[in-house]
Amino acid sequence: MKEKLSPNHEIKRRPESNLRNYYVVLLETGLLLTLIILIVLFRIEFTVSQPEMITVVEQEEVEIEEIVQTEQREM
Repeated sequence: MKEKLSPNHEIKRRPESNLRNYYVVLLETGLLLTLIILIVLFRIEFTVSQPEMITVVEQEEVEIEEIVQTEQREM
């Protein structure tokens, strides 16, 4: 049969296995690793091995005509 724990009963644990004691150290280590990974990713150059040749095609010239607005007469 399982024993019921009373609300005031403390669970016996080893102090070195309690992660709350190392919370700040673990948090700072995680932030440091994340920062290092981001710096490495930004330093890597993702370039294409052969540069693409861009060809410029001349566009045709379009002449713009000015159209005079006319008035409509009433009948």
